[in-house]
Amino acid sequence: MEDNIYEIQFTATSIRMLYKAVCFALDQWPGGDPTEQEYYVILRDSLKRILLEETFMLDA
Repeated sequence: MEDNIYEIQFTATSIRMLYKAVCFALDQWPGGDPTEQEYYVILRDSLKRILLEETFMLDA
């Protein structure tokens, strides 16, 4: 089964809050499905890239 793909829009502040929530979830990881943990890592890294791009754009 193929996953659906969705497109959503966030403000920079919302991305920061989501990044913090994902980092917290990883830091407090209780164990369980390792695939879920891998998805959290991918999401964290993607959000970090967005935040770095935002910082770059502000400094330009």
